[in-house]
Amino acid sequence: MCILNLFKKKTEFPLIKTEPISRDDYLTVLAKSGIVPLSATDPLDPLLALASKEDLDIIAPELVYPADYYLTNIWDCEDYALQAGLDAGRKFGVSVRLCLGWMELGYHGFALAMDKTHKIWILENNAGFPHAGKWFAPTLTMDKPLIGDMYFPVKVFI
Repeated sequence: MCILNLFKKKTEFPLIKTEPISRDDYLTVLAKSGIVPLSATDPLDPLLALASKEDLDIIAPELVYPADYYLTNIWDCEDYALQAGLDAGRKFGVSVRLCLGWMELGYHGFALAMDKTHKIWILENNAGFPHAGKWFAPTLTMDKPLIGDMYFPVKVFI
């Protein structure tokens, strides 16, 4: 089945015919050219820009994207969070990062920010979630089932 047919109704943009490849196979092809995935020791931005919680609250609605943007394995949870980070930096000069962790539906990508007091905040960027668009404190233990806006962060792309 052509991937094009799977997504025909989900976007207003013209789609091209694509061919699926597993992440592992993609990395194998890259490795043949000496290209490897990023690691925790790779230098990226040496400084990050923190905002007050009040300012984070102001920009939060601008970092949420329509649920119908979702395309499984093409533009999904981590892409929503990456887009939020890109927009937060470009539009507002604030550092917001992709975070991976656990939530009610399983392992998930979402946005993470740190305010000027060094408190960590989580943002769901997919408008399809009832708690999207509002910063909330992360859940830092897995001692009970995660429900609603309970997100347990594990990794951050920084």
